[in-house]
Amino acid sequence: MFTVFVEARYGLDFAGQSWKIQRFKNFSEHGLVDSGLLFKRLSPPEISGCESKVISTIQTTSRNLAMPNFRQLGPDDLTAAFDAIDQWFLNGAMRKAAIQPSVTLDFRLAKRMTHTGGTTAFRKRNGKRFFEISIAPRVIHETFQAVDKALVCGLECEDMRMALVRIMQHEMIHLAEFLCWGDSSCNANRFREIVLGLFGHTESRHRMLTPAERSRLTHQLGPGDRVVFSFEGKQMKGVVNRINKRATVLVPSSNGRRYSDGGVYVRYYVPLNQLNRE
Repeated sequence: MFTVFVEARYGLDFAGQSWKIQRFKNFSEHGLVDSGLLFKRLSPPEISGCESKVISTIQTTSRNLAMPNFRQLGPDDLTAAFDAIDQWFLNGAMRKAAIQPSVTLDFRLAKRMTHTGGTTAFRKRNGKRFFEISIAPRVIHETFQAVDKALVCGLECEDMRMALVRIMQHEMIHLAEFLCWGDSSCNANRFREIVLGLFGHTESRHRMLTPAERSRLTHQLGPGDRVVFSFEGKQMKGVVNRINKRATVLVPSSNGRRYSDGGVYVRYYVPLNQLNRE
């Protein structure tokens, strides 16, 4: 058994056609590649038209995605987004490929992920293939709390729903590559050509804001900043070391441990709204 995790990152490039068809036939017989669906090149108007149909479809099939900026998500909403993209961009071929007896596909909300919008996991066991597409709603929510628009796959997204669609598009191509070739890398030419031709993705990173970037925008705080905070009635002074859900603040203390800068610190985890610049 093995597991491959692929982060939601995106690409741009081109590659030849003949090796793709030949290599595919060494792995599978279903029609994602033989039909030409994965390697078709849609014009910008065609992509825009398909995306409009995707949005219209998920507005009716997903209660939580009826509004552009959703308040919550469930696995059923991810399924609705997947099926709508599959219907309008791939004629339903992805779902057909994923319902083989030897294939299991699941969707999951990755509530603890903080640095990437989605992942695709693939493992193989006893001749069966198991896939899981995970989406990080917190990353999407907090990005749009900090900015009005976000770049996802190099394309501007004005709302959370469109950001979710773009991340799902990316993860679906990871799934397609795993199904067809048994491997997937968004740094490879094959992947980059597929997402460019099908969806118009032009960048290799989605550029969703990291926790540190969001903190810099909303709290004017970032790693390296000197801060003060209260702890058990005492005022503490330290330096922000990193930021995730909370800030990791290093406070000089002889009771702490030595860090790479030679200083000795005690580490505190402090909510961002409880920190003030020194």
